Amino acid sequence: MRLTPTGLDYSGAFTGTFPLHVPWGLVEGCGYRPNDDGHLLWCVDLHPAAVMDALPASIHVRPVPPNRARAVAEELARAAAADGEHVDVDLLSHELAFGTPVAINLHQVHGVPLAEVDEKLREWTHGRCSFRADTRGPGFL
Repeated sequence: MRLTPTGLDYSGAFTGTFPLHVPWGLVEGCGYRPNDDGHLLWCVDLHPAAVMDALPASIHVRPVPPNRARAVAEELARAAAADGEHVDVDLLSHELAFGTPVAINLHQVHGVPLAEVDEKLREWTHGRCSFRADTRGPGFL
C-alpha cells in the first residue's frame, strides 16, 4: 500500500506494481474488521466507481467467510478468465471477505511510523479515515 496526497495505491500481494489506485474522493471511510483468526485488519470502504476496473461487473461479489475467500476468488477468477476477463485474485478475495479490496494487517507494516502517516491520512481524507479505531463506518469494530 502506498498513500500519497492524490490517493491510495494498493496491491493485495505486492509484486512491484499497484493494480488499484483510488483518489481520496472515492474513499468513503475506514476501520477494522476481523479475519478468520480474529486479527483486526484495517479496511478502506470505497465508492463502487473505485473498483470498476479492478473487479469485472460479471463477478457477483457476495460475502464469504475470510477462511473461504481465497478459494472462492480463485474459482471466480477461473470462470472470468474463460470469458477473457482478468481478475486480481488477491483484490477479489479481500472484497469477498471484508467487503473491500483494501484490507491491511497494520502489524505487518514497516517503514514510516504509523502515527506520522495517520496525521497525513486524516488530512488527505478530511477526517474520513484514520488508523485509530474511533473513525468507523457501518460494519466496523
